[in-house]
Amino acid sequence: MRTNTRLVILSGPPGAGKSTLARRLAEDAPPPGGVHVHGDDFLRYIRSGYVEPWRPEADVQNRTLSQALARAATAFAAGGYFTVLDWIVGPWFLDIWTSVARDAEVALDYVVLRPSVDAARGRARSRADAPVADYAPFEPLHAQFRELGALEHHALDTSALPLEETLLMVREGLIAGRFRLT
Repeated sequence: MRTNTRLVILSGPPGAGKSTLARRLAEDAPPPGGVHVHGDDFLRYIRSGYVEPWRPEADVQNRTLSQALARAATAFAAGGYFTVLDWIVGPWFLDIWTSVARDAEVALDYVVLRPSVDAARGRARSRADAPVADYAPFEPLHAQFRELGALEHHALDTSALPLEETLLMVREGLIAGRFRLT
């Protein structure tokens, strides 16, 4: 790996705080700078044939989105930018990310923000952009992040943590190598 190339995946269920945290991490990056890749933007590029991503029939769409996101985010990181992706990347899609990052010689970190379902529901409802009135479709997805097996050390319970404490925990974990995949 080249020393100045790094891609951090911030994952977790809707309402976990991914976008807010990713924006801050990218804004605070040292030179040459930071990039926040917002996965939801890529989802909005689909103009016809869109399938709600939590539906089983969305698998091909979700894998295609993951490929596009991985290539775009990795290109920024390979260019020397500290790159933070915020997107729902479950362990079931990590094969795409590790392959693309390895080919580009980019270090890859995986951080799962895991608030309680009540905290995530409350945050999703209260966000300024695209509030979620009905969290029920996301509860099965939230449940999929409860047990990560060998990746459990990549998860942070952010139920009661304010943003500044979460930022500190993530930064310390990145420095210590806690979240490294490749």
